[in-house]
Amino acid sequence: SSVSLAGGSCVGDVREVVEVSDSSDIDETGAAAEAGALSERAEKIRRMAAQPVPMSLAALKKHPLYILERDIGKYEIIFPTDTRPVGLCKGQRVFPREAVCVLAPAERWFRKCRVVKAAEVPLK
Repeated sequence: SSVSLAGGSCVGDVREVVEVSDSSDIDETGAAAEAGALSERAEKIRRMAAQPVPMSLAALKKHPLYILERDIGKYEIIFPTDTRPVGLCKGQRVFPREAVCVLAPAERWFRKCRVVKAAEVPLK
């Protein structure tokens, strides 16, 4: 499940993480530590979603929920292309990270034993 930022919260994702961490069939040893890490992650996501979009370029550089348009990598794209920015930071558009899709060139598809259809047009 992905984090939904349209409403300004990520309740669906946090609920799923909390349900996984609260299940009763967890081992006493390593799985209990893993469950603790999941609940810590859920709490961190909950706190970050409650905060507004950061307004400094440095804070947005590695932010887990938002990305600047200029920080999108060579093999990444905002998809769907009609995704609206969640804000502006010093004149640059800020998008939710959930809208970033990783692209693969034809060579990488070939290495995974896949073939790009002949009529397909690259997105970027």
